[in-house]
Amino acid sequence: MLSLFKYINAVLLKIGNRETDPINKARIKMLFCIVVLYSIFTGILIVAYTLGGEIPHLIRVSIVFVCSSFFIASIYLSLIHISEPTRQAALSRMPSSA
Repeated sequence: MLSLFKYINAVLLKIGNRETDPINKARIKMLFCIVVLYSIFTGILIVAYTLGGEIPHLIRVSIVFVCSSFFIASIYLSLIHISEPTRQAALSRMPSSA
Protein backbone atom coordinates (compact mmCIF):
# COMPACT_ATOMS: atom_id res chain seq x y z
CA MET A 1 0.00 0.00 0.00
CA LEU A 2 2.91 2.32 0.70
CA SER A 3 4.24 1.83 -2.82
CA LEU A 4 0.84 2.92 -4.18
CA PHE A 5 1.10 6.20 -2.30
CA LYS A 6 4.68 6.68 -3.51
CA TYR A 7 3.52 6.12 -7.08
CA ILE A 8 0.63 8.57 -6.67
CA ASN A 9 3.03 11.13 -5.22
CA ALA A 10 5.42 10.68 -8.16
CA VAL A 11 2.57 11.21 -10.63
CA LEU A 12 1.44 14.30 -8.74
CA LEU A 13 4.95 15.73 -8.79
CA LYS A 14 5.14 15.29 -12.56
CA ILE A 15 1.74 16.91 -13.00
CA GLY A 16 2.50 19.69 -10.53
CA ASN A 17 5.75 20.62 -12.24
CA ARG A 18 3.76 21.91 -15.20
CA GLU A 19 1.93 24.46 -13.06
CA THR A 20 3.51 27.60 -11.66
CA ASP A 21 0.64 28.75 -9.47
CA PRO A 22 0.68 27.04 -6.04
CA ILE A 23 -3.12 27.22 -5.81
CA ASN A 24 -3.48 25.28 -9.06
CA LYS A 25 -0.92 22.74 -7.83
CA ALA A 26 -2.99 22.21 -4.69
CA ARG A 27 -6.20 21.90 -6.71
CA ILE A 28 -4.66 19.29 -9.00
CA LYS A 29 -3.32 17.33 -6.04
CA MET A 30 -6.67 17.35 -4.25
CA LEU A 31 -8.62 16.37 -7.35
CA PHE A 32 -6.28 13.55 -8.26
CA CYS A 33 -6.17 12.18 -4.69
CA ILE A 34 -9.95 12.32 -4.38
CA VAL A 35 -10.44 10.44 -7.63
CA VAL A 36 -7.84 7.79 -6.74
CA LEU A 37 -9.28 7.24 -3.27
CA TYR A 38 -12.79 7.17 -4.72
CA SER A 39 -11.68 4.45 -7.13
CA ILE A 40 -10.24 2.43 -4.25
CA PHE A 41 -13.47 2.88 -2.28
CA THR A 42 -15.65 1.81 -5.20
CA GLY A 43 -13.38 -1.21 -5.71
CA ILE A 44 -14.06 -2.22 -2.11
CA LEU A 45 -17.79 -1.72 -2.68
CA ILE A 46 -17.65 -3.92 -5.78
CA VAL A 47 -16.21 -6.74 -3.69
CA ALA A 48 -18.81 -6.21 -0.95
CA TYR A 49 -21.75 -6.12 -3.37
CA THR A 50 -20.43 -9.17 -5.22
CA LEU A 51 -20.26 -11.14 -1.99
CA GLY A 52 -23.65 -9.82 -0.88
CA GLY A 53 -25.33 -10.58 -4.18
CA GLU A 54 -26.79 -7.12 -4.63
CA ILE A 55 -26.80 -6.89 -8.42
CA PRO A 56 -28.38 -3.41 -8.94
CA HIS A 57 -25.90 -1.81 -6.55
CA LEU A 58 -23.07 -3.78 -8.12
CA ILE A 59 -23.94 -2.44 -11.57
CA ARG A 60 -24.16 1.13 -10.29
CA VAL A 61 -20.86 0.99 -8.44
CA SER A 62 -19.16 -0.76 -11.37
CA ILE A 63 -20.19 2.08 -13.68
CA VAL A 64 -18.81 4.63 -11.23
CA PHE A 65 -15.58 2.64 -10.93
CA VAL A 66 -15.11 2.49 -14.70
CA CYS A 67 -15.81 6.21 -15.07
CA SER A 68 -13.39 7.19 -12.31
CA SER A 69 -10.73 4.86 -13.71
CA PHE A 70 -11.22 6.41 -17.15
CA PHE A 71 -10.83 9.86 -15.59
CA ILE A 72 -7.59 8.84 -13.87
CA ALA A 73 -6.25 7.35 -17.10
CA SER A 74 -7.12 10.45 -19.09
CA ILE A 75 -5.40 12.70 -16.55
CA TYR A 76 -2.36 10.47 -16.50
CA LEU A 77 -2.05 10.14 -20.26
CA SER A 78 -2.71 13.77 -21.07
CA LEU A 79 -0.41 15.30 -18.48
CA ILE A 80 2.39 12.76 -18.13
CA HIS A 81 3.01 11.09 -21.48
CA ILE A 82 2.67 14.18 -23.64
CA SER A 83 5.96 15.90 -23.14
CA GLU A 84 6.41 19.60 -23.74
CA PRO A 85 8.67 19.23 -26.82
CA THR A 86 6.18 16.82 -28.39
CA ARG A 87 3.34 19.22 -27.79
CA GLN A 88 5.32 22.14 -29.18
CA ALA A 89 6.19 20.12 -32.29
CA ALA A 90 2.53 19.25 -32.77
CA LEU A 91 1.54 22.88 -32.43
CA SER A 92 4.16 23.99 -34.93
CA ARG A 93 2.78 21.56 -37.54
CA MET A 94 -0.72 23.01 -37.23
CA PRO A 95 -1.69 25.43 -39.99
CA SER A 96 -1.68 29.04 -38.89
CA SER A 97 -4.82 31.12 -39.15
CA ALA A 98 -2.93 34.15 -40.50
